[in-house]
Amino acid sequence: MILNKHPLVPPSPGTARELVSLHYGPTGTGRKAAIQASLHADEVPALLVAHHLRRQLAALCRLDLAAVALKDRKSNATTHHRERRRTS
Repeated sequence: MILNKHPLVPPSPGTARELVSLHYGPTGTGRKAAIQASLHADEVPALLVAHHLRRQLAALCRLDLAAVALKDRKSNATTHHRERRRTS
């Protein structure tokens, strides 16, 4: 997951605003989804849904990374096994 903070123009001096974007999965796939949770303090249900969705997306991202690592490990083991058989 990549977290980007995009500063926004403050409405008055001495205050700060930012938009936070979270990016899951491989870059450059072209598949995107935008989730806007809440702009106001009283929009709690949307914020709660976004919170749980963020946790689920993070878990899926970890599973995907683990699957890629396992695939690479198996590929390296197969290559190493073939090389050992050639030298024996």
